[in-house]
Amino acid sequence: MYKISIVYPELGYAGTDIVVAVMLEALKDLYNVDLVTTSYPDFEALNVFFGTSLDGKVKIKVVPIFRFLKNSFRARLLKLHMLMRYCQTHKREYDLFISGYGEMDFGVPGIQYIHFPDIDCEAKLVID
Repeated sequence: MYKISIVYPELGYAGTDIVVAVMLEALKDLYNVDLVTTSYPDFEALNVFFGTSLDGKVKIKVVPIFRFLKNSFRARLLKLHMLMRYCQTHKREYDLFISGYGEMDFGVPGIQYIHFPDIDCEAKLVID
C-alpha cells in the first residue's frame, strides 16, 4: 500500500484547512496517510466542523517547533522551512508528498495545493 504524506503547518478551521481535511478523508481508506504538521490537530472538533471522520487511520507526525514560535505569525515562513526539511530528510519513507499549504520543496516531486502563494508574501513580511 502506498504511503502518502500530507504536509500542513497547523490544521484549523479556515478555507485551506477544509481542503486538507477533505484530502485526508479521501485518501485515508485507500493509502497509509501521515499528516506532517507542527501541532496536534483536534480531530474530534474538526470532524464535527467539517463533517469528516479523520480519527484512527490518519497518523500524525509533529515536527518539533520552539514554543515561542508556535503562535507567531511572523514565524510561519520558518515553520514552512522546518516542514520542508523534515520532508527532505524523510523522503525515502513516502511514495508521495502533498502540500496542503502552498509552495514546498520536498526534495522529490510532489503535489502542491497553492491556495495563495505564501512564501513570497511571508518573506516580504519578514524583510519589511
